[in-house]
Amino acid sequence: MRECGFPWWTLWLIWPLLGLIKAASAALAPLLVLLTTPLALEVTLLPLLLIGAGVALVLLGRRAGR
Repeated sequence: MRECGFPWWTLWLIWPLLGLIKAASAALAPLLVLLTTPLALEVTLLPLLLIGAGVALVLLGRRAGR
């Protein structure tokens, strides 16, 4: 029988990985709901966080450019 070089036993690592993804998604679901639920004036938190991150990156880029 010829060896193909792929360690087939590593496929057993997929099951714990899927369980970890399932648990993490269940734990992060409330955070996702918080970020996508509209606040007053129909604005969600996610765009505001992205704008804040962009401004921070611009400011860090200017500081590093000096």
